[in-house]
Amino acid sequence: MATASAPLRETFRSLRVRDFRLFAAGMIGSLVGLWLQITALAWWMYELTGSAAWVGSLFLATQAPTLFLGPIAGAYADRLPKRSLLVAAQSLSLVPAVLLGALAITGRGNAQWLFGAALLAGLARAFEVPTRQSFVPQLVARDELSNAIALNSMVFNVARVVGPALAGVLIQTVGQAWCFFANAVACAWVVSTLARIRERGDPSPDRERRTLFADVHEGALYVRRAPLFLALFGCLLSLSIFGMPYGTLLPSFAERVLERGPGAYSAMQVAVALGALCGAFVLARRTGVASGLERWVLWGGSGFGVGLALLSRAPDLWTTLALLAFLGFTFMIHLSSSNVIAQTAAPDGLRGRVMSLHTTLFLGVYPFAGLVAGATSDRIGERPVMLACGVSVLVGLQLFGRRLVAAASDSQPDG
Repeated sequence: MATASAPLRETFRSLRVRDFRLFAAGMIGSLVGLWLQITALAWWMYELTGSAAWVGSLFLATQAPTLFLGPIAGAYADRLPKRSLLVAAQSLSLVPAVLLGALAITGRGNAQWLFGAALLAGLARAFEVPTRQSFVPQLVARDELSNAIALNSMVFNVARVVGPALAGVLIQTVGQAWCFFANAVACAWVVSTLARIRERGDPSPDRERRTLFADVHEGALYVRRAPLFLALFGCLLSLSIFGMPYGTLLPSFAERVLERGPGAYSAMQVAVALGALCGAFVLARRTGVASGLERWVLWGGSGFGVGLALLSRAPDLWTTLALLAFLGFTFMIHLSSSNVIAQTAAPDGLRGRVMSLHTTLFLGVYPFAGLVAGATSDRIGERPVMLACGVSVLVGLQLFGRRLVAAASDSQPDG
């Protein structure tokens, strides 16, 4: 029994660190609340408008601030104590959660109010995500970083299982208002756990004397001159533009293609999350830091493209759920491997800015593609759009994949 349990203990070895354990506990509460809000908001918008394009606009409102503010957020993450910045971002996230709950309770919600609340939530998230990612290396030793990032992904996907499933129950029983109020409580919970983590990583006096623009420019220049990051971000951008918009199509796919209701949509979200959770678990069991992960980036991305093309031909709900689980698994392999490579290769003083660019390419770009995908699916249907997206992902991976492998073989991560 002891022999069998040892590998399992090693899978969760980063949780032995007190501050990372507190961080993970806070994040799982926050992320459950986030997925409650995302699921309820998307379904509410579709109920109000009956349009996949309007649902796509929600993703745009939530993630567009990352595109425009991501590099600035990364510069602040390198300038300011990260814990304090996370507390501020989580506190701001309380406001749209309470607003949406009040709108749902009073019955005054409309597409414009929902869009505005999503935009405010996106503003908070633009600062929260790169700060959270660059905070993890401060909590654990370098040789535990790969495991900590994988466990962080597991936390995200446990929340992605619980959040949509709970949202489906709440929407059908007591209404979507309680999804938003629950998210407000979750934001307060994560603030309380962050307050118990020891502050660290004070900014250097030299950096405080430089302009914010100079900091942003330094980060962009570093990435532009690094072949490894150019190829890595090219692969990520391929999935962000052509792969991630499939999420915009899921509400209309559930209703128009499968002829199902919110329960099916919730199940589809859970299927993706279960697959992603399995992918994160596989990565958590992996030893080493970043060696060989460039091939995992390619395998995960290519599998995602194939799965998305197959999803376009799914005949029923069960096939759809199986393929969505596969998409979740392959995308998590791709994204977490990319994340580990970026965090271990980036110098300590530039990590916040490098990770903000990573986040911008992942979260800041795909909402625009999602808006186009939603509008196109309103005209020609969800299946052709998904097929085109899957094929495009494979083309992008073919273009950047060889460059990534070559750059990784010539590079060693900087300390």
